[in-house]
Amino acid sequence: MISAVIFSLVVILCTAVLVTVIIIYQNRAIKQTPPRWQQRTEASADDALAGRDAPLDSQTLFLLDELKDQRATPDATGKEPPLSGHWIKQAAYHLLQAEKAEREERYEDALARYQQAIEIFPDMKGVHRRIGMMHLKLEDYPKAAEALEKVPMEEELTFGLANNLGVTYLAMNEYEKAEKNLLIASRLNPSYPLAYFNLATLYMRTEEPEKATQFFQKYLDLKPEDVSATQTYALLLLQLKRWEAAIKVLEQVRLAAPEVAPIHFRLAEAYTQNKNPGGAIDALRRGATLVDPRNALVWMSRPEFDPIRNESGFQDLLKELGSGK
Repeated sequence: MISAVIFSLVVILCTAVLVTVIIIYQNRAIKQTPPRWQQRTEASADDALAGRDAPLDSQTLFLLDELKDQRATPDATGKEPPLSGHWIKQAAYHLLQAEKAEREERYEDALARYQQAIEIFPDMKGVHRRIGMMHLKLEDYPKAAEALEKVPMEEELTFGLANNLGVTYLAMNEYEKAEKNLLIASRLNPSYPLAYFNLATLYMRTEEPEKATQFFQKYLDLKPEDVSATQTYALLLLQLKRWEAAIKVLEQVRLAAPEVAPIHFRLAEAYTQNKNPGGAIDALRRGATLVDPRNALVWMSRPEFDPIRNESGFQDLLKELGSGK
């Protein structure tokens, strides 16, 4: 019994000694190994200097600035370096606001935002393209041309950019520059319908109907559903007195848009000039059902219909329209 008690006391004593040794070792380790980081504020540093805190250890204590101001330190010229966090944020903000304004068709606001972004980073790619587009939307063509001409110096010339440059110069009546850019667009992408349409428009303005018809044909091969362009193409064919070609085109568009009265009247004109009075009168009747009788009579009074004016079918239609039947 006594030996058991003595054994227990020995165990307790050994445990106490072991714990004491561990504590001493840990304290020494803490004192010998400085903490990796002890963040302090400027206020706590002031307290320490006033004797209200433990002495500072220059090897283990630091004062941190949170760097909430992301502007970079000015260089020797007094200007901030452009590629800084502050200016990147500013440029990104202006770009996001510009894109939002553009989606909402607030083109003046979008333009102002794009210009603010490019002022921060003048060499930023892609922004002059958008600035040019905003000037185009606002119909400020000289400024649009100025901005768009900078784009090929920043990035690869695309068929879309060449087309828009062509449109810009077309609006400014600078036809040589317009033609040059539109032809480039058509070469860069032979399946690009916009360039063909704009070239056709250009040649209509320069009074070159043969060239205009060539490019309208290329455009309509890609966009056959464009009824307005087809009508314009047909008018050019009529102007060139290519009656059979005009009839073919107008018959196609008549099937696509049977409710458009001028198509029927133009088709009647083509049939008349191609010496097909029956086809002409049928087309006149279809057109007359789609407009007021007085408008139909105006169409029929045109000199283009003089060759069939004495035809019985033509006279019968005149009487019907005149009587209001």
